Amino acid sequence: MTMRRALTFALLLLTLVVFTSCGRKEPERIHFYAAASMTDAVSELAEMWNAQGGTPVTPVFAGSSTLARQIREGAPAELFLSASQQWMDYLVRETDRVRSSSRLDLLANRLVLVVPPGNPADLADLADLADGLKGGLAIGDPDHVPAGIYAAAWLKHAGLWEFVEKDLRPAMDVRAALAYVERGEVDAGLVYFTDARVGDVDVVAQLDPTLAPPIRYPLAIIEPDKKDESLTTETLQFYRWLLSPRAGEIFRRHGFTPLTENP
Repeated sequence: MTMRRALTFALLLLTLVVFTSCGRKEPERIHFYAAASMTDAVSELAEMWNAQGGTPVTPVFAGSSTLARQIREGAPAELFLSASQQWMDYLVRETDRVRSSSRLDLLANRLVLVVPPGNPADLADLADLADGLKGGLAIGDPDHVPAGIYAAAWLKHAGLWEFVEKDLRPAMDVRAALAYVERGEVDAGLVYFTDARVGDVDVVAQLDPTLAPPIRYPLAIIEPDKKDESLTTETLQFYRWLLSPRAGEIFRRHGFTPLTENP
């Protein structure tokens, strides 16, 4: 091969490589959209994954309804961990981005009644809610926030809704409801057990889980909004790692119950 032919061949090869790489752009980050109640657990998982190298994971936390709407509008999410089936179903109905084969119930949680330190309202158990709460009861917004939807369902089935409805203090997400209790702005709150563990609150009672739908966290892979893009191997690997016993240990340490674990 002459020098001229060799140079021409090298230029053609370089052009092909550049053209191919332009259509297979690797993302700089994996965006993991997770419910606000997952903040501590998912942050730890992301730090552990990022320490291993490869494409780093960036968690995005908010209420499940907020995240679902952002994904519907084209947000660059690769994974979505919702605090309820409702908002995962919403994405399935409204978009074609949820990879159906990847959807599964990853975790379970439970609700508890919490009060500010010192229990100023002197609540002894859940039955005291029937006496009304002058200072209010904090829950996630029952129209949008999964924790609030679960709490409202429980209150109705327990026959307590009529006693507390006028005293409700709806919050934008479960962490905001917890903050109301921590600051003493309400007499009590109904929040996830996992959030109560990290808050400056006292747990008065655990709600009977049979009086409301089971609290489940569905996980799914989100397809790229742009049709000319494809999922990366790193995204699939991180998804599988979330089902591993190692990830399960972290979820348990934060109070969740893993429902699916791959070896």
